[in-house]
Amino acid sequence: MRKHAKSWLIKTLIAIIAVVFVFYFGYSFKSGSGVKIAYVNGEIISGAEYQKAYRNLVEQLQREYRSLWNENLIKVFDLKNRAMDSLITQKLVSQEAKKIGLDVTEEEVREKIISYPPFQIRGRFDEGRYRSLLQNNRMKPEDFEVMIAQELRQEKIQQF
Repeated sequence: MRKHAKSWLIKTLIAIIAVVFVFYFGYSFKSGSGVKIAYVNGEIISGAEYQKAYRNLVEQLQREYRSLWNENLIKVFDLKNRAMDSLITQKLVSQEAKKIGLDVTEEEVREKIISYPPFQIRGRFDEGRYRSLLQNNRMKPEDFEVMIAQELRQEKIQQF
């Protein structure tokens, strides 16, 4: 092989192998968020959704058990399965709400956020406080609004 290392055939083969590795591994690393983890009545739960739910559970557990925190708690509380169960429940609740006509309006979401006490200063909603609290919790306003809409939808289903 060393005798023929300077030949064009060997160089071409090495180049082809290199290109295949670059595209294959580059694609697989980037496509992790697009992975379909599960289907719930035809609706997809993506890898990104699952990672976010899992990360939120871990962060919640870390806040709750600050002094006692260790990685073993993840296994004890079975966070991987809890994250998946939570996502499945959210999808099922959302689907049922749509079936029976219980939907959440933007106005309802806005009212819920405005009335949320941590976002108020002297009894009035403060947008600066709203944004800073969300930023401190590494959450975008859009994500928070989706979460509030899901909570309202679940409340409506329970009341129904």
